[in-house]
Amino acid sequence: METMKYKDFEGSIETSYEDRIMFGKILFINDLIMYEGSSIDELEQGFHEAVDSYLEFCEKHNKRPDKPMNGVFNVRTSPEVHKQLSLKALKLGCSLNACANKAFEYFINSEHELGKSIDQVSQTLVSINTQMGSLVTVDHFNSYNSFNGMDDYKVATTTVQTKLRIVQ
Repeated sequence: METMKYKDFEGSIETSYEDRIMFGKILFINDLIMYEGSSIDELEQGFHEAVDSYLEFCEKHNKRPDKPMNGVFNVRTSPEVHKQLSLKALKLGCSLNACANKAFEYFINSEHELGKSIDQVSQTLVSINTQMGSLVTVDHFNSYNSFNGMDDYKVATTTVQTKLRIVQ
């Protein structure tokens, strides 16, 4: 999803083909603040006006504006993963939060590297098969965790195939 940023607020960019408009809402706050426009420029202007109006409303009514993010959220995991993470944190001499934050940072920073390595594999396969003029199939593996209920935690893997035809 594409987003816009203004005064530390993020706003969504969505379209309604049926209504022929673009619209969005301020993300990550409890209040529902929406805006619309018929072009990107109008949508952006509407977003800025929505944020400004929201802040003025809060000031006028002595209400503290919702913070877009407060840095606190609950993570559900299996009891075994919770235990292993706690033991790892204990061995490292850090808090469970510090250990979890390190894992989050690794996940955020490695995502690009994973895509880059997939691209490198694809380029290598293309160069190997260039002289053969064949169809190359590259499998991309995507893994994700899902949690269903109190004790049901699983890792699922999907495969996406990309077919590349070498044209000389």
